[in-house]
Amino acid sequence: MFKYIYYMLGIFFISFDAFAAIDLSNCEQIGHEVGTYNVSFCKTEQICKDDFSGLPDDFARCMSQVKTPEDCERDIAKRNTDIANKNLLYRCPATDELLTQKNKPKTAANHHLVYNDGTKMDINDLIADTQNVYIFKASAGLAGFLDKGRLNVIGPADKDGLFMSIYSE
Repeated sequence: MFKYIYYMLGIFFISFDAFAAIDLSNCEQIGHEVGTYNVSFCKTEQICKDDFSGLPDDFARCMSQVKTPEDCERDIAKRNTDIANKNLLYRCPATDELLTQKNKPKTAANHHLVYNDGTKMDINDLIADTQNVYIFKASAGLAGFLDKGRLNVIGPADKDGLFMSIYSE
């Protein structure tokens, strides 16, 4: 009996959270993050020796992750493609709610944003736009891991150069 109550409560809270999310249907996807992974992220036998000499279990685990140069190139290309396809920037019409979010304390910066045509973005142009608010949604790579899919609102940079604040509902 209690098991069913827990299931019902879980469904209730999941559906409640779904309604609380920002609606991006009025927004236009205008850009994305460029993946910055390169072959230096791939394990090599020499890296394993340098990092784990004298630690046989860790050395063996590292060696199991060593790839051929071709496999490494494919893996890096896939990671960078995932980032470009899943870490998106949206232009949304400015509303009172979004303008309030734009001015919240900043928590991050992303200097790898490009327009859909590949042109590098000038963040200052996005910040200066008073008609729109720009929302970054990360779902892949380091940005996706750190933000866990949260939305970030681009706004005026703080003293540390950070210009993204977490959208809070």
